[in-house]
Amino acid sequence: YWIVDPIERRVIVLTRDGDVWAERAFVAGQLAEGLVLPGFRVDPAALWAAYEAGEAEEAGDANGR
Repeated sequence: YWIVDPIERRVIVLTRDGDVWAERAFVAGQLAEGLVLPGFRVDPAALWAAYEAGEAEEAGDANGR
């Protein structure tokens, strides 16, 4: 499982380790990766950048830009 935490600006990746869940947290500058999609990695900062770019665009539209 992947949990995207917008408040803490991190991605938590949970994987099964026998009968328990192993948890790894990733923040800006790190590459979050799991086991299900080999080679898929994402820097959490990229998630927030896309979100903030959308907010800036919306603010510009609201201000007539």
